[in-house]
Amino acid sequence: PLCFDKLNVVPKDESLLTECVTAQPGRCVEATPCADEEQEQPIVAKTPETDSKPSGIEVIDVAMVSAERENSVSTSRADVSVSTGTEASCVVMVASGYSLPDNAGESSLSVLHIVWPHRWEHDKNPGAFFAVLRRLIDEGFDFRVSVLGEMYNEVPATFEESFVLVKERVCHWGFLPCRNDYLDVLRTADVVVSTAGHEFFGVAMLEASYLGCYPLCPNRLVYPEIFPKECLYNTDVQLYKLLREFCRHPRAARLKRPKIDYLKYDWATLRLQFANLLRPSPDSG
Repeated sequence: PLCFDKLNVVPKDESLLTECVTAQPGRCVEATPCADEEQEQPIVAKTPETDSKPSGIEVIDVAMVSAERENSVSTSRADVSVSTGTEASCVVMVASGYSLPDNAGESSLSVLHIVWPHRWEHDKNPGAFFAVLRRLIDEGFDFRVSVLGEMYNEVPATFEESFVLVKERVCHWGFLPCRNDYLDVLRTADVVVSTAGHEFFGVAMLEASYLGCYPLCPNRLVYPEIFPKECLYNTDVQLYKLLREFCRHPRAARLKRPKIDYLKYDWATLRLQFANLLRPSPDSG
């Protein structure tokens, strides 16, 4: 059960979104197959050519932050900037072993910000996500990306390989030990993507959409029970087309809010249902 009132929702500034969207109504969110889809080449994950990683700007190592905050009760993005001596205006979290170029963390209302907030494991199908990003890059579309989620002992090789591909566009890369920092990234992102092949519920997708991200989910698993049809895609090609349109019209992702009944997943609603289920029956003695 979720407690949405604890997410401290700060709505996106609508004053920044007054410019009209030039896309045709509904074009950016339709997940129906296109007539030319069968003729298109399938999206195949490729291994980027090896590239020397630049020294990058001074970034915050999430392992160091985690150690500093082990006994902390209240943390925020400002706390991180103070503890590391960096400017509070732009804090970039990066996993150990990665370095980012000088433009890391730069964002703009004119550029789409995509977030992938899932465990770094094979069942979340990260290769499909990065293959779509590669195609967007190959075809000249601009975007920013944050890849969040917990990492374990065995991290799929696609993350290190794909980092070389997207590092110029990275806002955040790796697990954020501070819950407030994690929620801040979701608030600043425009689209949240799932490519999961295994999912029991999908808390990350529900939280991100509640905080203003437009959700794009595969039309399988639990997602059709939670998200409306316009948020679902059937193939990786459809995911690519949806992200392509959002790259062309970032404001469409910010203005479009799918109809999702969040209250039915809130603990305030569910606790009475659980109480009734767990209450002993009069005949139980």
